[in-house]
Amino acid sequence: MKTDLKNTTFIIPLRIDTGDRLRNVILSTAYLLHNFDTTVMIKEVDSERRFETFALPIIERLVDTDNLVHIFEEETRTDDAFHRTKVLNDMVMESTTDIVVNYDTDLILPVSSCLLYTSDAADEEDSVDLGGRRII
Repeated sequence: MKTDLKNTTFIIPLRIDTGDRLRNVILSTAYLLHNFDTTVMIKEVDSERRFETFALPIIERLVDTDNLVHIFEEETRTDDAFHRTKVLNDMVMESTTDIVVNYDTDLILPVSSCLLYTSDAADEEDSVDLGGRRII
């Protein structure tokens, strides 16, 4: 049974630059969608659509992806820098839920930790208020 986190969006900024990152985003996304009734928003900033091509078909075989939002932004910069903070800020503004969780694709938090953090955010303990949304 999924835990109800309908008022929460997990945001994941993404650039798939290694096979490990590809594997991690598949695992992390499937884990979140399998365990929670929530929105998962992935914003991929890159020169090509690697998530759609390589990760999404596998995730779709594993879990229901109705609550998965994938945004692709073509990287036009010539350097290799990934501007994670800018991407996160953009994603927070695109989110429509009361709680937004900055989730790292390279880790998996136990369900109990996710519930603890989202509960704290709802109680306004360890989060930042941004225009009526709780950011953790």
